Amino acid sequence: MYIAITGSKNNKDIYIYQSFRKKDGKSSSRIYKKLGKYNTLLEQFNGDENKLMVWAKGEAAKETELYNQCSGK
Repeated sequence: MYIAITGSKNNKDIYIYQSFRKKDGKSSSRIYKKLGKYNTLLEQFNGDENKLMVWAKGEAAKETELYNQCSGK
């Protein structure tokens, strides 16, 4: 799973995306979980975008681990 920031300049959201294979074998991705509004989360990290991204990537890693445990991978 990976992190993506989407939206316009003043209205961004941070999502965890999941990559997967379709039945026809082509790769695709889908939103797995919304972490929140970019500006709101950035405030929680005192404006430090690096800390925000480290946290977000950590959340993606946790979700990946949980998904793998539940799916038996």
